[in-house]
Amino acid sequence: MNDGRLQTVEQVKQFLAGSEALDFRGVSVGERYQWIQTMLARFKYFQLKRAEKGVIWR
Repeated sequence: MNDGRLQTVEQVKQFLAGSEALDFRGVSVGERYQWIQTMLARFKYFQLKRAEKGVIWR
């Protein structure tokens, strides 16, 4: 999946509204954790408001 274009919380909301559930098949646990860490850093998760954090976790 190329998620490089998702740069704002609003873009993530739009993506989630227009897509089905994602599945991380064939990806190691380490790769999953690395992807999650990258997403949290990209969106500055710890600086977001509570509602925005929920969007990122979805």
